[in-house]
Amino acid sequence: EQGLIDEDERLGVSFPNYYRTKHEFLEGLEGDDEITNTLKVVSFEEKVVRCPYRELYNSGKSGKSAREYAEWFVPTTRTWSHSTFKSGSKTGRTDEDKKKVMG
Repeated sequence: EQGLIDEDERLGVSFPNYYRTKHEFLEGLEGDDEITNTLKVVSFEEKVVRCPYRELYNSGKSGKSAREYAEWFVPTTRTWSHSTFKSGSKTGRTDEDKKKVMG
């Protein structure tokens, strides 16, 4: 919307999260004689791990307003987002330009 990045860069920083189903996971072990002769799956359990940041916010126990919470939370995403955004940027961009885009 602001014209800071082009479509190629937008696509370059998009990363889908896909979690395999039980069948898909186990399928990766089948058909490999070395694995099936060595390992045996004795159990398989699937669980949802809730985001602790969201859980804290929803619980109302943070002691922060929505704005304060957002100001505290957003920097926690920088541990992964900056490297993702930087690697998705055009190679012709200077480091200074990349910093401007990333805010």
